[in-house]
Amino acid sequence: MRGSVLVEKDLCFETNRLHDIFAIIAEAELMEQLGFALEPTIRSVAVQKDRLHRDLEAVQNVIKENNEVVASLTIVEARLTTSSSVVVSGF
Repeated sequence: MRGSVLVEKDLCFETNRLHDIFAIIAEAELMEQLGFALEPTIRSVAVQKDRLHRDLEAVQNVIKENNEVVASLTIVEARLTTSSSVVVSGF
């Protein structure tokens, strides 16, 4: 693929919606509070909820910054950046 597709097509990156996984974690925490025994895998994911939130927030910040940089580029700058990336990566 040649050119700068993101700029030319006015596209940007975003994270997948993770509402379902956080809803499942909340349900698992509630079930545990109610005295139900959880499978070790489910318990492990629930315990890692805070880390998942931090990681997601960090990724969203990087994506936001990347999208802002890409949006600020002119077509010429975007093509120059793309061609420079190709030369550096060897493709």
